[in-house]
Parts: sequence; structure tokens; C-alpha cells
Amino acid sequence: MTRKRQRSTWTRNVDDRPTPHRRQIATLNNVDTTVDATTPPGPEDAENANNNGPSASSTATVTSSPDVLQGGATAKAETIGDNEQLKQTKVKAALPKRRAIVWFRRDLRLHDNLALDAAMRTQQQLQRAGDEEMALLPIYILHRPKFQRCGPMRFQFVLEAIADLATSIAKLDGRLLVLRGDAEDVLRVVMTAWGVTDLFFEAGVVHYSIERDNRVRDIAKSLDVKVTTVRGVTLYDPHEIIRLNGGQPPTHYERLLEITEKMPQPTQPIPAPVKLANAASFSTTQLFSLLEDFCQENPSTADVIAGVDGDVKKTEAELFAVPPLTALGLTPPNPHAPFIGGESQALKRLDDFCEDERRVGQFEKPKTSPVSIDGPSTTTLSAYLSFGCLSAREFFYRIMFIQLQYPHRPGLPTQVTLEGQLMWREFFYCYACGTPKFYSQEGNPGCKQIDWRLLNEDYVSHPELDEHEPNQLTDPDEKIAMRQFQSWKDGRTGFPWIDAVMRQINQEGWTHHAGRHAVACFLTVECSTSRGCEERRISRRK
Repeated sequence: MTRKRQRSTWTRNVDDRPTPHRRQIATLNNVDTTVDATTPPGPEDAENANNNGPSASSTATVTSSPDVLQGGATAKAETIGDNEQLKQTKVKAALPKRRAIVWFRRDLRLHDNLALDAAMRTQQQLQRAGDEEMALLPIYILHRPKFQRCGPMRFQFVLEAIADLATSIAKLDGRLLVLRGDAEDVLRVVMTAWGVTDLFFEAGVVHYSIERDNRVRDIAKSLDVKVTTVRGVTLYDPHEIIRLNGGQPPTHYERLLEITEKMPQPTQPIPAPVKLANAASFSTTQLFSLLEDFCQENPSTADVIAGVDGDVKKTEAELFAVPPLTALGLTPPNPHAPFIGGESQALKRLDDFCEDERRVGQFEKPKTSPVSIDGPSTTTLSAYLSFGCLSAREFFYRIMFIQLQYPHRPGLPTQVTLEGQLMWREFFYCYACGTPKFYSQEGNPGCKQIDWRLLNEDYVSHPELDEHEPNQLTDPDEKIAMRQFQSWKDGRTGFPWIDAVMRQINQEGWTHHAGRHAVACFLTVECSTSRGCEERRISRRK
């Protein structure tokens, strides 16, 4: 008989949470601190310190780390830095002296949000010490895409996730401030205009995000803003895994399992807060006025944030609101994709999947079907995990508690279980963390250097790839390759299985992993077309 269980309520008042016995709050005089909720460091790796304990409460360690970034701020940062006196005089007395930005990125949720938790614990520490209060300014920065490398379905999913987060924060009497522009430039402007003293965010894992984080730290340092980063994207710290593997990322799944089995279990998820202290200690009118005045007095910054200045000027309500998909130059998909973005939807899908405990306990990925008619045979939670609508630790412990009652059959390999699916995610995150050119064939030790067709960079990464006509190409083989590519992306190859999967991707933005593997292999192995074309096409349709 199938048993049903209500999802345990993780939500409780942050003030009622017991302080974990292994957590230490960062001292306020640190310039840069790092919070890690993955695994503990080795003795020679204190900078990557993290914590994993079996405690029922979240155990994360905040450790001081030296500022390893070299070089001065950019010219624009120096220009704004010269306005430090302006910054101090502009901030109205109604705002608390300490003002912290909580920068949401790929952690679009309240449950198990380590950056938000670190900020709230800092608030508590200040209150207990009798110091000044600290206002929390939750923000999300919507980047202006330089290349249109993802389609309307993915953008719509992200916008829905942001809107859901904004609704959840509003229920706690807070306000999510959504801004559009380049993240580094936007942060430089708002930290200066608003007199920000602290910045909290979840650190990136792959190299391009690590490099961006380093540039943000440089900007913050030039403005005397204290930075606190947390590591919570993965279950285990990929830097620690690489260290334990001799300085290289594991290239075999089994090797990753060997390493992680010797590491402490991931920390249990942190409950979502039921209130945000000092959430109402600022008004959007104040912030809008400060931002507008600063940009007017510093014209070079006027175009940094979309809508602050320029031909189309936004109102206060419009500036901080989640923009519609049409504002990004995209047409909303019709019909709507079957997946709606957001933490609320993620937790509901997790609840629905875990209602059938036998399915969770006896899950085997190879036995799931890519042609299921009654609904997907898998969890369909990958997008929610990717954008942080669902915490990996929340998913991990929900399924682990159920699997304790349904032990795996003897000989069932980890890689086919639900836990194993999360470990595949860990494997590729770890490899990406240790491989600077993970997204490229050239310079990637994990790739064979194959002379693919359509390997030319113009074809692989140029935003006008889809508009290329075969007769515009000079090489006869390239013309054939482009015609084949167009037939593949439109689902017109003549191979029914391949065409059905591609049409599902075009209409729904999703397909079972076996279907995705099939169409990728068809394009690369059968048609000898560059791997970059396949990845880019599927991404643009998601």
C-alpha cells in the first residue's frame, strides 16, 4: 500500500532557532568572510573552510579569509569612490546606519538560503551586542543578455521564480528590489548611492562566476563594503573534493563517490524565516530618490540601471518590479510551458513526488520512461534545482529519510537511485569547478579535439546562428551541415523518434534525459556537427 506523508514543516521563527554548536558568527571587522554549508576543510585548506555535521540544525561555519584579490578598482569604481562624501550625505537619517544587500542569484528561495541566513544572524549579533540595527535590502539583478542564448521559456521560468520570491518576501513585510543591468556596474552604483555597508551572496562554483565574484569583491573593497559569501550550490564543496583528489577534479563518477563517502554528510536544510527583521526600515521611495539623485549628479552612471535615466524613465513602482517578458524583447510562449518557475512550485512538485514513498525508495532511473503519457516519470525538478528554487539539501534529505524505510535492493548501483541523480549533479559541478574551459572543446582536458562540422566560432556562438542560410556559406560540406542542422532543430530529420523529441523541446522546453541524449548524439555522432550547436540550440528552446 502506498503511504502518504505530509512534507515536514521546516519553517519556523529564526529567533527561535537554536544556534548550531559548530557555527561561529564572523567578527564584524573582517573585510571578507566565507560561509560554507558543504564539507569540512583539510588542515591545509583553511581558506575553503566549510562544515558538514549530522546535527539536526543547519551547521555552517563562517571563517575569515584574507583578501587575495590584487589590483585597484576600475576607472568607474574610482570615479564613484571619489563621491564617498556625497554618499554619506545623501543617505537619509531614517535608514539604519548599517545597510546590507542580500544579493539573490541562483538561490531564488527562502528555505535553506544561506546568504539570507548569514545576514539575519549578523543582525542578531548586532542586536545582542547592543549595536546599531542593520537594514536588509534584498535585490535581484536581471542581466542584459549580450547574446540571446536562451529562449522565452527559460526567461519566463526565471521571471516567474523571481516574482514568486518577491511574493514570499512581501509576506514577511519585506520587498525584493529587482534591477536590470550589468551586475557589477549595478552593484557599484547602488552600494554607493544607498550607503551600503555589507554585501551577502552565494558564491559561484564555475570559473566564469568565480571571476565575476572576485570583481564584485574588488568593487566592494573600494567602497569599504564588507563582503560575506556562502557556499551552498552543491551538497559537497567541490574545492575540497578537488583537494582530496590530488588537486584535480575526479573524471570518473565512482571516484567522486569514493571521496564523498569519506566526507561528513551534507548539512540539513535551514528553515525558511517567518519574519525579516528591519524589513520595513526603508521605503522604496527613499531608495528610488537616492538612486535617481545620485545618477543625476553622476551622469556617467545614468545608463547603468535600466529605467533610472534615459528616454524611457520608469516610476518607482516600475523600477523595482519584475519586468514582463516583453521588456526583454521576447514573446511569451503560447501555450505556456508545463513548468512554472518559483520556490512554491518547486516545493509542491517535491511534495507530490514524495507522496508515493515506494516510488522514491525504489526509484531506478533506467526504468523511467521518456514516453510516459500520464505525466513525466521522473521528478522534473532539474530546472528548480538549477535556478535555486529548490535547495539540493532539501531534496537530498527528503528522499534520504524515505529511503531509510526502503533499503535499496542488493547490488543496486548508486548512480541509478534518486540520491545518485544528485551525485551526478555534484560530479559535473566539481568537474566544471576544476576546469577553467569547461564550456569549450579547446583547452578542455575532458574533450577530444574532433574536427566537427560547423565548428567555426561564428556558427557555434554567434547570436545570428539560426538565421544563417546554407547559400550564404562557401564550403559545400558546410552548406549540407547547415541544412541538416536546420532540419534537426525543427524536427524534420525523417527519424520519428528524433523529430518527436525535438518538437517536444520546441513546444515545452523540456524532455526526458534519454530523449535529450538521443537528439544530442544524433547531431554529433551521426551528423558530425559541433557539440556547441546542439547545446546552444536546446538551451535557446528552454
